[in-house]
Amino acid sequence: MIFVTRAQQTAVTAALFALIATAPALADSTPGDKLAERLRALATDARVLPSDFNGADARGAAPNAEDDAEDDAEDADLAATDPTDPTLDPAVLGPDPEDDTNTLVKPKDTLEYAFGSYGRVGVGTDINGGQADQVNVVRRGPRLVETNYVELDGYFIANPTDDLQVRTVATMALAGELFHSSGDFDSDLALRNLFAEASYDKYRVWIGSRMYRGDDIYLLDYWPLDDVNTVGAGAGYYDGPFEIAVHAGANRLNNRFQFQQIDVPDPEFGAETIDLLDRQRYIGTLRSQYIFLQRPDGTAAKIKTYFEVAGLPSGQRRLQDQSVEDLPSDFGWTAGFQLGAWGFAERASFGNLFVRYSQGLTAHDELGIPFGFNAEKRTFPSSSELVIGWSGNYETGPMGVLTGGYVRRFADADGNENDRDDGWEYVADFRPYYAVTDYIVTAVDLSYQRSFPRGVSPTMLMSTEPAVFQVAPMLIFAPLGIGSYERPQFRFMYRGAHLNDAALDLYPLEDSRRDDSFVHFFGFQVEWWFNSASLIR
Repeated sequence: MIFVTRAQQTAVTAALFALIATAPALADSTPGDKLAERLRALATDARVLPSDFNGADARGAAPNAEDDAEDDAEDADLAATDPTDPTLDPAVLGPDPEDDTNTLVKPKDTLEYAFGSYGRVGVGTDINGGQADQVNVVRRGPRLVETNYVELDGYFIANPTDDLQVRTVATMALAGELFHSSGDFDSDLALRNLFAEASYDKYRVWIGSRMYRGDDIYLLDYWPLDDVNTVGAGAGYYDGPFEIAVHAGANRLNNRFQFQQIDVPDPEFGAETIDLLDRQRYIGTLRSQYIFLQRPDGTAAKIKTYFEVAGLPSGQRRLQDQSVEDLPSDFGWTAGFQLGAWGFAERASFGNLFVRYSQGLTAHDELGIPFGFNAEKRTFPSSSELVIGWSGNYETGPMGVLTGGYVRRFADADGNENDRDDGWEYVADFRPYYAVTDYIVTAVDLSYQRSFPRGVSPTMLMSTEPAVFQVAPMLIFAPLGIGSYERPQFRFMYRGAHLNDAALDLYPLEDSRRDDSFVHFFGFQVEWWFNSASLIR
C-alpha cells in the first residue's frame, strides 16, 4: 500500500484536472504532419480548444505570414509523399473533417470532452462576532447556513455509432474550511464519482464508484428515496416512458465496525500489521419508472418504485482491553415509491411525493455506524424507519414558490421504550419569490421543524418536543434569469431562528448557546451548477 500526504493528493488532483483541460491542446504541439492536423480538427469540432474572435490559434498567438509559409511548405512535402504510405491510411488518420463524401462518422460525432461543477461558498456572521451555525432538531433541516463545498466533474464521451455511446465520469469533491478563512493549507478531498458507462440502443451498463441517486428535496439537501454510495456495477433498460435498472455493489467504512488492523508478532521481521476485521457492506438495488401521462401541452406524470437490500457478514474485532468481540451478520431492506408530475406551469414547475419504509441496516445511515442493537447485536428486524416526503416548485410570470419537507418515524433495535433516539419528527420549508427585474429577485424562506423523542429529558426530567422556527429574507442576483432552479445565484441573506426551551436543552450544560433562544445570520452566499454529475440519474 502506498501512502501519500494531503499536499501530494492536492497536487495530483490539480494535475489530473489540468490534464483533462489541456489534453486537446497537446494535439496542437504535435510535429507538423497530417496526423497533427486531424487531431486539431477533432479537438476543435469537439469544442474543447480555447479560442477567441480575433484569429488567435489554440496557443493564443495570432497567425502571421511566416507561420503560413511554413504550413504551405509542410503541405507541399505532404503532397509529394508516397500515397501508399500507411500513415496516410484513413483508418489511421480518421475521417477528413473537410470531406463531406467520407462515409465514416465525423470526428465531432465521435469524441467529446466536457467539464462540469456544483459548488457553494458563503461568508457571514452571527452578529456576535462569530460564525453562524445550522440550527436543526431533525435529521435533515433547511439548507440556509451551509458549509463550503465544490465538486469538479470531468467527462469523456465517445459516440462510435448512432446507437453506441461510451462515457467516463470523474468527480472530485472538496469540503471544509477555505484557506483564506482558516489559514490552513488543507482541504477534505473525496472522489465522489469514478465510473464508466456504455449505452447501446435501449440498454445501459456501468462499472465503478458513484453516487447512485434519484430526485431530491432541494431545500433540505435530502434524497428521501434512493441515495446510495457504492462501488459496484449496474445495468438498465430504457424504452421510452419505461425504464428499469438493477445494481449491486459494496462499501467498507474505515471504522472499527467494519475494518480493523492490529499489530502481531512476526518471526522474521519482529512485527506485522494484519487485517483482523474486514467486512464489506453489500448493497443491491432495483428501481423502475413509468411515465403514465404525457399530454401535448407538456404536462407529464410518473410513478417510480424502489427496492434495496443490504447485508454485513460476521466478523471479530479487538477491544481496548484486548478482548475479542464477535460481531454477527446483519441484514436490511427498503421498499418505496415516488409519484411525480411536471410541465403543468411555467419554467421548472413540478411536484413529487415520496414514501419509503426500511427495516434493519437500511434504516440507519449507510455512511455511519448503526446504533441501538438488539440483544444479539443486530439491527434486523427491530430497527425501522418510515419517511413520507414531498418536494415541489410552482412558477408563473415573475413569481414562484419552492417547497419541501417530510414526516419521519424511527425506532432502533434496543427495545428501550424510553429511548430518546426513537420517535417522530417533521419539517416543512417554503421559499416564495418575486422577480423585481429580469435579474433581481426577492425571496423569503420560511421553515418549521419539530421532533417528538420518546422518554424524558435527562436535564428537564420531563417529555419534551424540541422545535425551531426560521425566517430568512434574501436578495438574489440571477445573471442567467429568474427561476427557482436557475444558477448561479448570488444571495445577500438574513436568517433569524427561534428555538424553544426543549431545543435549547439539547445543547451541553456548559454551552453558552443554551442561553440564546434567538440566533441570527447575516451573510453572502453563491451557488452554481452546470453539467453537474450530481444531476446524473
